[in-house]
Amino acid sequence: MKIVSWNCRGAFRDKYTKVAKYDADIYVISEAENPEKYADNREYGEYLNYISDYNWLGDEEDKGILIFSKNNIKVENNFWNSKHKFFLSVKIKNSLDLVGVWTQNNKTLKSKYVEEAIPYLRIYEDKIKESDKIIFCGDFNSNKIWDKEHKGRCHTDMVKLFEYMNLKSIYHEIHNEEQGKESIPTFFEYLHEDKPYHIDYVFSKPDLVKNLEIGTYEEFVGGEDNNSDHVPLIFEVDL
Repeated sequence: MKIVSWNCRGAFRDKYTKVAKYDADIYVISEAENPEKYADNREYGEYLNYISDYNWLGDEEDKGILIFSKNNIKVENNFWNSKHKFFLSVKIKNSLDLVGVWTQNNKTLKSKYVEEAIPYLRIYEDKIKESDKIIFCGDFNSNKIWDKEHKGRCHTDMVKLFEYMNLKSIYHEIHNEEQGKESIPTFFEYLHEDKPYHIDYVFSKPDLVKNLEIGTYEEFVGGEDNNSDHVPLIFEVDL
């Protein structure tokens, strides 16, 4: 099964063809609108027909996390906490627990970016440890280089908590690189190629995920007005 994770930077209905070329089974899209909003709009009929089944979780600004499938694969709602509204958990093929992540500044929880991830992981620690097949993927807005800005709930703390639950960053496992010293960026601040950061991740048991690919700046960020400031992560899962 092939999965694509991408922060589309809004208006996914106009950008889905950028990742359609991967012909994935499952797409995890951050900063996407609710497809239901365009159900009666003929202009987006082709886009809506591209989606087989989906779950969406977002806010009043119509931006959130969209997890959708192709090939008639069911995307069933799974465990999630309404206070942590940008963590969407779904069950795929009654086998895979897939959690889409888009960390935010959460005023309700008084947490910022990675600080929001750690309480979520602790709330669902038992469910995560009990799952034989679980994947967290998406835009974590986090890197070890900013640890000092998040004392007590920083990136390093999050990675350690994942590792305690036997989940690893697949990028770092494949490339044998240290946290904070990534050679391949996933985000370009203000769309500038000279402001690269690695802030998108896939966390799982290493033997579950394979063939992780990262999109390029040229194709997904530079050159077009409707591009994103992130590149996608493309990977495969054995179910």
